[in-house]
Amino acid sequence: MKISCFLIEPWQESILKNKFNRHNVQIYREPLNSENIKENKDADIIITRARMLDLKFDKNTLEKLPNLKMISTMSTGIDHIDLDECEKRGIIVANAPEYGQNTIAEYVFALLFSISRKMPETLVKKDPDVSEIEGFDLKGKTLGVIGTGKIGMNVIKIASGIGMNILAYDIIEDKEAQKRYGFSYVESIEKLLTFSDIITLHAPYNKKTHHLLNKKNMRFIKHGAVLINTARAGLIETKALLESIEKGRISYAALDVLNNESKDIESMPEETKELIKKDNVIVTPHNASNTKEAKNRMLNSAIKNIDSYIERKEAIA
Repeated sequence: MKISCFLIEPWQESILKNKFNRHNVQIYREPLNSENIKENKDADIIITRARMLDLKFDKNTLEKLPNLKMISTMSTGIDHIDLDECEKRGIIVANAPEYGQNTIAEYVFALLFSISRKMPETLVKKDPDVSEIEGFDLKGKTLGVIGTGKIGMNVIKIASGIGMNILAYDIIEDKEAQKRYGFSYVESIEKLLTFSDIITLHAPYNKKTHHLLNKKNMRFIKHGAVLINTARAGLIETKALLESIEKGRISYAALDVLNNESKDIESMPEETKELIKKDNVIVTPHNASNTKEAKNRMLNSAIKNIDSYIERKEAIA
């Protein structure tokens, strides 16, 4: 089989080549793009990641990969893959659902501590006026968690240890976890926005969750709230976010995801360019899962999925 691997780091290359030494393994540092797709039209399996993509796995891309039988993405999110089109073509899609459940939750609090203790302002100024860098305690604040899957639940665990009050919203409520960690589910996003001092998103991105936070419901945000998004940019309507920041409804935003994650700022949508210029917006480069341990789990998950496919023609995830 031909296994084409994209966005692969040097240390991952030797592992993949050794593991699949009976197969034709092609390694690329860059993502699948309009040039290298030509030499991979005979690929049986593709390994990819979900960030910094030139091409999404949509109908147009899949038409150029007529031999493709499996896509193994080293990510939890699969919004870069057209699942309906893959199903039509008999292509198995596998992800890595558990690689970052602790890693990303920790990153949420790295961002939150940076905001609560005004670390960006503190580090920029050599001799700051202490009144300008006064922060706030997290204990006693209300954290609103949108999405209580594995990452969201780990955020809740950490917040519980800090002594925060926790509200949560999810279409599927985990009553057992609710009792264990002492948080409360609310019946609507609007109610969560109304009562939360800090809002963090951990919902999957799909057609139903597109612009989950939008102009209509963001008017319910408690004045001066903090917003953190380490999930997917499409969960938030960017124009509505920009408006909420400019009107002071959101005092600080921390974003690990943008609608266009190109390194070329000029190619970004205008509202995204405006957003990242704001002094009270922290932007990080889709970095929440970037730890040695998480990347090991990511790779191991992809290997297990491919092993499963080769042996049984099915994926684990």
